[in-house]
Amino acid sequence: MATETRVTLVQTVGAFGLIAFFFLLASVAIHFSSLSRNRHAAIPEDPQPVALLTGRARRALQATLPLEDEQRQAVDQHLQRHGTISTHAVFGKEPESRDSAITRVVRLIADTWHAPTTTHMTPDQVTDIFVLEKLLRASPEEAGALAQMFRDPSRVLEIRDQIAALARQRAQYEQQRDAFSASWTLWRTQTVNLSPLSLIDDLAAMAHPDPDLWHKVIEDHDPDDKTQRDAALWCALQPDCDRASVALFLAQIAAQSTLVYAAETRDRVYLDGVHQVIRQWNEAMYQRHELALDPPEAVLDAAKDFHQALADVAAILDQPEWPMPKSAFTEYAGRAPLPRSAWDIADGGLMRKPVVSDYMI
Repeated sequence: MATETRVTLVQTVGAFGLIAFFFLLASVAIHFSSLSRNRHAAIPEDPQPVALLTGRARRALQATLPLEDEQRQAVDQHLQRHGTISTHAVFGKEPESRDSAITRVVRLIADTWHAPTTTHMTPDQVTDIFVLEKLLRASPEEAGALAQMFRDPSRVLEIRDQIAALARQRAQYEQQRDAFSASWTLWRTQTVNLSPLSLIDDLAAMAHPDPDLWHKVIEDHDPDDKTQRDAALWCALQPDCDRASVALFLAQIAAQSTLVYAAETRDRVYLDGVHQVIRQWNEAMYQRHELALDPPEAVLDAAKDFHQALADVAAILDQPEWPMPKSAFTEYAGRAPLPRSAWDIADGGLMRKPVVSDYMI
């Protein structure tokens, strides 16, 4: 079970260490910068806590921010939250979510201000945290603009980037966890019913998307087997299919003459499906870009063959030529697709109990 429960939590813990380090380092830098500028001034008996926003930025923001009570309520939600890390029966502890990461940062700041709730904060301090929370959730472009309002823009952007990395890790964890659960549920259903489904039926019965499995189907399918051929098309049609997988599918059906064969046999269902894949590609429907091809340049030279296949299809069917999938045949770097050893494409689908090690990134 030790192998099955390994999750990349070391990276999560390390990231939170960096978050704390970045903030404390920023606070220390700001604090000592302030002391340096005022080294000849008398030290007050009760020094004020370090501010995050510049005074000018805070004044400029006042017209665009919610009322103070709304800001306090948003900040108090973090200070009053009892964050816990859930434990999955098989996958072990879950990486923390973006919300939990932001709560940790807010509490760290509040602790340095000795403010357990917003009733212990000044209105300026509440605004500082409220705007920081907005930055930590913002897109890179919006975050870059907001960062210029802080006393130490580079540090708050580093914190934002660390939290974004945690959010990506959490999303990957959830995707693999849900894919495993879907395969496990399908396996239990088949065991009870004692009636295995067809390959496409197995794929369609999955309660959650599994781009790694879809890549396996596309990469391993036999173009001369109609069931496998249709299953590969089904995978390529899924909007959550990885761009590398779709590009590989398109390259294969040209190189293996699958597309031309479909035209010669007047297989309108298959042809319409391929046409839809091209349309979805050109409409930017495929947003997932995580997987790598092996080698990354595997489809780099496929454009010529695919263009010729489109021309042949148009001539055979006496119809206008379909458009090319724009910029599909390029290099695909990323992570290697995870194995799905319980699935056998040639034998018709899910053939064995899924193993959790196939789902660990």
